[in-house]
Amino acid sequence: MYNEFGKFVRKLRIDRCKILKTMADKLKISTAYLSSMETGSKEIPIEIYDKLCSVYELDSEQKRELSDAISVSKKIFDIKIKDQASESKQKLAFAFARDLDKISEESAKRILEMFIEEQNGN
Repeated sequence: MYNEFGKFVRKLRIDRCKILKTMADKLKISTAYLSSMETGSKEIPIEIYDKLCSVYELDSEQKRELSDAISVSKKIFDIKIKDQASESKQKLAFAFARDLDKISEESAKRILEMFIEEQNGN
C-alpha cells in the first residue's frame, strides 16, 4: 500500500512515462529503497525533496504537493533548535516531540492554523 509520498511519486512516474528503476537511478538511490519509501517501510530522507524538485523540474504547485505528501508520510522528524531559540520555543519543540499523540485532532488543526498565520505575518 502506498503512502502519500508513494502516491505522488508513482503519479509523477506515470505522468513522465518512467519506471521505478529509471526514477531511482536518476535520484541515485536503489530501486528497493525508493519502493520502501513509497510504502512507508523506510523513512523519507529530507534531501529527497530537493532531488525530486531538481531532477523532475517540479513547478510550485507540484513542490507544495510533494512537501505535503512527505510531511504526512514521515514518521520521524528531526527538530533543529537554533542556539538563540528562547526557552519557551525549546520547550514547545520538546512538548510536540514527547506528547504529539496526546493532542486532539481539533487542537492540532488550531495549532497548525496559528502557525501558518504566524508564518504569513498575520
